[in-house]
Amino acid sequence: MSNVLTKLFVEKKVLNQLFLSLAIFIASFLLFSNAKAQCTLTPPAKVPLGANLNEVADYIRDRPFNDVFKSSRIMSGNINQPFNFTSVLLDNKGWPLQDFGVVVMTEMTSDMGGTYTIQFKGQATIQPVSGSNFTVANKVYKSSTNTTTAELVYPAIIPDGTSMFIGFTNTRFNATSNGIKDIKIMKPGLTVSAPTFSSQFLTHLSRFDCIRYMDWRKTNGNNDSLWGKRTLKTLPSQQQENGIAWEYIIELANTLQKDIWINIPHKVNNTYISNLAKLFRDSLSPNLNIYVEYSNELWNSQFAQTQFINEKSLIEGNTPGSAINFDNVNDQFTWRMRYVAKRSKTISDLFKNVFGATAINNRVRVVLPQQFGFFDFTVRGVEFVNKFYGLPNRFFYGLAIAPYFATNALDAINASASTTQILNELELQMNNIYPPFRNQMDAWAARAAFFGLKMVAYEGGPDTFGPNNVNSKTNANRNARMRFICNKYLTNWYRYGFVSLFNWYLAGAANYNGPFGTWALTENFENSQKLRALDSVHNAAVPAFSAGQVSTATIDPRMFAGFDSLQLGNPFFKPGIGFNEFFEYLIRVPAGQEGIYTLNVGTCANATGQSYRIQVDNNTGTVITPANNNFASFVNVQITNISLKEGFHAIRLTVVGGSNFRINQFTLTRTGNCTGLSKQPLSVNVEPEISDFSIFPNPASNVVQLNTRKKYAITQINMVNAAGINVKTWASKSGLQQLISLPVNDQENGMYILLVKFANGTTEMKKVIIQH
Repeated sequence: MSNVLTKLFVEKKVLNQLFLSLAIFIASFLLFSNAKAQCTLTPPAKVPLGANLNEVADYIRDRPFNDVFKSSRIMSGNINQPFNFTSVLLDNKGWPLQDFGVVVMTEMTSDMGGTYTIQFKGQATIQPVSGSNFTVANKVYKSSTNTTTAELVYPAIIPDGTSMFIGFTNTRFNATSNGIKDIKIMKPGLTVSAPTFSSQFLTHLSRFDCIRYMDWRKTNGNNDSLWGKRTLKTLPSQQQENGIAWEYIIELANTLQKDIWINIPHKVNNTYISNLAKLFRDSLSPNLNIYVEYSNELWNSQFAQTQFINEKSLIEGNTPGSAINFDNVNDQFTWRMRYVAKRSKTISDLFKNVFGATAINNRVRVVLPQQFGFFDFTVRGVEFVNKFYGLPNRFFYGLAIAPYFATNALDAINASASTTQILNELELQMNNIYPPFRNQMDAWAARAAFFGLKMVAYEGGPDTFGPNNVNSKTNANRNARMRFICNKYLTNWYRYGFVSLFNWYLAGAANYNGPFGTWALTENFENSQKLRALDSVHNAAVPAFSAGQVSTATIDPRMFAGFDSLQLGNPFFKPGIGFNEFFEYLIRVPAGQEGIYTLNVGTCANATGQSYRIQVDNNTGTVITPANNNFASFVNVQITNISLKEGFHAIRLTVVGGSNFRINQFTLTRTGNCTGLSKQPLSVNVEPEISDFSIFPNPASNVVQLNTRKKYAITQINMVNAAGINVKTWASKSGLQQLISLPVNDQENGMYILLVKFANGTTEMKKVIIQH
C-alpha cells in the first residue's frame, strides 16, 4: 500500500486487514485508473546546477548589459562629483529636466578599454569629470531626429579601478525644456542596435540550468509593495533601490533558455503576486520552469525582511484564532517560521490560480526556505503546514537550504593564516557537512524524504567573508586545491540523491582581493578553479546515491539522523532524558528493490504504558506498545503493506506513552513487487487538532449520518463499492458544521468507502457497512 494510503487506513487500528486490502484495491483503482506509475528512479542525464547572479550595479564586473548606462547610478545634481548625490528634477519616466552628472561605471578592469559609443535624445555638452580618463570625440547632433552621438575614448588597456564619470551640461531637449532623454552608452565595437545582453555574460551563464535572481532584484531589504510602483523596464537605469525590472529577468531567461528562480519581495500584497504570476505565464517561454521563494533568508537577523516577518508573526500569533498559533504553542520563534510557511503556501496557491493546479511542482516550483545550520528551528514551518493544511508536497516542490562551508572559525583565532591553512580549514568545514556523526545533511535528507519533498540549495559554496587573512584567501581561491575541494563538495551533495537543483553563489565575476568574501566563481570570467570544478561535476555522470541506511540490510535504530557517537555505546536504541521530539532514519531503497515491504521492529519495555508511533514517509503510522518483560528479550512487531519506491525514504519514531523502551533493530522485508505507486500523493487532510469527522450508524441500513466539523466546506461526496466503482455522488454541501444525511437504501449489502472532498482540496475516507 502506498504511504498515503497507510496514512488513510492504519490510524488507531480501526480498520481490519480485510478492509485494508479492499481499501488498497479501491484507492488504487480511483487514483491511478489501473495505470502503473513508475516506481524506479530515472536520474537526469547530468546533475542540475544553477547559480545566483550578482546585483546590477556600476561596480559589478559582470556588466551584463551591452548598454552600460543601464547599470549606472541615479543621476546627480552634483555634476563634477556625481558620486556625491544630490537630487535632480526628473520627468515621469525618470529622465532629467536639468544638467546633471552620473556614475556610469566604477572598478573597471584593464580589458574594458576602447571606444564607447554614446547616444541620446537632445543636445548637451559631455565631458569626463572627477578624474575619468576618457576623451570625447566625433560628437554629432542630427536635428532631424533630435539625436546626439559621440565617442568616449579610453586607451585600449586601462588601469584596474578606472571609472566612467560623465558631466552633462548645457542640456537642451528642445526649444522649451532642458534635460536629455534615452541615453545609451554601448560597449566598444557595438552599435546602439546591439542585443540587450553581453555575449560574454550569456556565454558564461549558458553552462547553468537555472539562474537565481535574488540579488538582481535586491531582495534583501526590498521595499516593493504595490504592483504599480515596481521597477519598470523603461527607467533610465536598472540600478534601482528595489532591483531590476521583472521584464529583464524574463528577457534574459528567454534568451538563455534557462529555468528561473525568483524571490517574492516580503512586503508585496496578493494582487502583486497574482500580477507577477500572470506576467511570467504570459511572457516566459512555456518550456521553462519557475522556482518561487518567499523573500530570502527570513531567519537572518541582519536583513530588514526578517524584522518585518518578526513583527507580522508576533501580531498574528497574538491574535485570537490565529492559524500560526492553532495549537496554543505560544512561542514567537515557532510563530515566525509558521508565518513564513503560511505565506509561502499562499504564494503557491496564488500561482496555482494563475498557472493551473497541474503546474504546481511541475512548471511552478515553490520552495520553502530553511536555514541549513539551524535545523530544529526552521523545520517548524513544514511541520505546521502538515498539521494545519495537509500534505506539504501539495503546495511545495522542496525544502531550500544553503550549505556553505566557511573560514570564520580559523579567522577568529589566526589573523595571519597561510594559504595552506585556509585551504585546510575549507576542506575541514566542507567535510563537516557530511560527517559520520551529528550529520545535518542526513537530517535534512530525512525530513525532505518524510514529506515527499525535493532538497534544493538556494545558495552554496565556500564562504571566506571577513577582514582577516585576505591575501591568503585570495591565493586559496586561485590554488588548484580549491578545485578539488569544490568538486568533492558538490559530488557529496548529489550522492544524497539531491538531483533537483544546486545554485552556486555567485555565478559572475568579482574582485577576490577584499574583505567581503570571494563569492564569485571568477575574477574576470577566466577559467577559474571553482569554475573548473563546477563544469567537471556538471558534465560528469550522476554520482551513485550512497547516503542513508539501505532497506535491504538491517537498519540500526541507534543511527537516527544526526546521531552522536555516544549512541553507539549502547547495544540498542533507547530514548534518554531530554529525548528528541521524534527521531528520523534516512532509508535508501536500491534499484530493483522497490515494492511492498513489511517493517519488523525488535522491541521491549520494562514498564507499563510505554508506546511510540512509527511512521514511514508521513503516513498516519502505527502505535507500538512493546512487551513489558523487564527488558528480558526483544519481541518482534510487524507493520505491513508499506509501499517504497526506489530512492530515499524516512522512518519517524515518536515517543507517545513513555521512554522506558528499547529497540534492537529495524528490518524491512520486501513482500511484493511495485504495483503502481502514486507519483502525486492523494490530497488528504491529516489535522486531528482541527477536525471532527465521523459517520454513524455503522453498519447502516437506510441512511448514513455524516458528522463533520471542519475548517472547509464539503465540495463533493462519493461512495465507492468493493469493485472500485463509484455508485453514488452527492453534490457540494455548504457550511462548516454539518450533520449530513446520505440515503443508501438503494444499495446492496456490503462494504463501501465514502470519499469526502473539502474546499481546500483535501479528501477524507471512511469505511461504511450497509446491512438492510
